[in-house]
Amino acid sequence: MTYRAKRFLAIASFIFVIAAFGPISIASEPARVFGYEFGKPLQLPTCPYKNIFPGSAEVMYDTPTATTCLEKPHSVNGYGVPVRRLEFSHADAPTIVKNSSMIVLELNGVLVGIQFFTYGVKSQELTLDQLTAKYGKPSQINKSTVQNAYGAAFESISAKWVLPSVAVDFNGTVGNLDSGTVIIDSPEGSQMRAGWSPAKPAGKAL
Repeated sequence: MTYRAKRFLAIASFIFVIAAFGPISIASEPARVFGYEFGKPLQLPTCPYKNIFPGSAEVMYDTPTATTCLEKPHSVNGYGVPVRRLEFSHADAPTIVKNSSMIVLELNGVLVGIQFFTYGVKSQELTLDQLTAKYGKPSQINKSTVQNAYGAAFESISAKWVLPSVAVDFNGTVGNLDSGTVIIDSPEGSQMRAGWSPAKPAGKAL
């Protein structure tokens, strides 16, 4: 068989595979957020802390931290299980993440979801752009009007992405104009979150 014939056969075989199974999708690749892979344990040190009182379980963490680290599990509003907070170092902190920290949701020792807060109205366009660049066009997008304490009106954006490997929920404002939120879950994380009752807060918010 000639080289040209072999090349034609290889191309024809590839086209057949694409036709049979559909286009190759990046959704089949491992889901990662800020470099942390869902389904894998977080390999990070414990954040430095001090006990507030001798023998007390209440602790105070050293912030800012020189190295990205994890706090100990504790109760947080809206979560049905104790969760840990990941504290980014100054060098590692993503620009859209408020207070350089995010809540990590874990199941059987592996990462299944995250939540972080944003800077609200002033960063919602940037946040939406970065999420769209990573996950593509939103499955759903909505815009609403919100007001500040002086009655001035602002546009608030919310969006959702529903993909085989992750579900993403973005709200440009939550509670006030200076804070928004992003939740990114694996299917396991979404299932956990759906089983919690929002009427029964688990503790104070981060």
